[in-house]
Amino acid sequence: MKFGIAIDFNPSTDGKAWEERYKSAIDMGYDYIEANAGQIAKMSLDEINSAKIRLAGISILAANCLFPGEMPVVGINRDQAQISEYLDGTLKNCSLLGIKKVVFGSGWSRRIDGGYPYEKAHQDMRSTCKIASDTASKYNIIIAVEPLNRGECNFINTVSQGLALVKELDLENIRLLADLYHVYQSGGDFSIKKEDIKYFSHFHCARPQDRTLLTEVTAECLNFAKTIREAGYDDTVTTECVLENFDRGGIANLKVLREIFVCPHSCKKSLTI
Repeated sequence: MKFGIAIDFNPSTDGKAWEERYKSAIDMGYDYIEANAGQIAKMSLDEINSAKIRLAGISILAANCLFPGEMPVVGINRDQAQISEYLDGTLKNCSLLGIKKVVFGSGWSRRIDGGYPYEKAHQDMRSTCKIASDTASKYNIIIAVEPLNRGECNFINTVSQGLALVKELDLENIRLLADLYHVYQSGGDFSIKKEDIKYFSHFHCARPQDRTLLTEVTAECLNFAKTIREAGYDDTVTTECVLENFDRGGIANLKVLREIFVCPHSCKKSLTI
């Protein structure tokens, strides 16, 4: 299992630049960084090369926020040529940074506006995923569709809905992500059959009540990890959250991730599950 932390290409709230935050996270013991694809999309080749030099030795395996909110991927304002052009530039930049997994959450981008038929939105989403698959295959990248709670999006809100889409598409590099925060905010129902784990490529795990750093083992995060482990998953898990007090909380967060995913027996006794 590999554990990462999501950090944008932006100065942090406590004044540390993003590259300092990246180095600090690796020093804490995180295996990789999850960056922001929307920000990477805006970088020039010179900026990409500069970042690679400054971050030499730091693994950036994943990125989130594939589409900007102002670029609809479903609905009457969807522009297929624009989507295709954007994906090619963005995924090319991601590949230059060594990114292998890109998360397709993008709630505002895939939101269904009032009156637009659900079936048409579903067709639009299928078409967008097909373009993403074709483009990602050029750059050896996997796209992970992320179900989002209804407070952030009104389309593909549960893991079961996301899994149905991924199975229907049946595209080798379109996979699924489950995020504990969104699972919890959507009612907490979460299960994975062993035969379905092959459709998952990535997971997000933060404190489910408020999407902050994990500071202690709770029944929610322990059960989430148990479901994933018992289905046979052994790959990347990122904490994507508000990074307040990261200098202190980052180490505690990583400790919790290791406990629930690698050494769950050490923390079960203190919980009623």
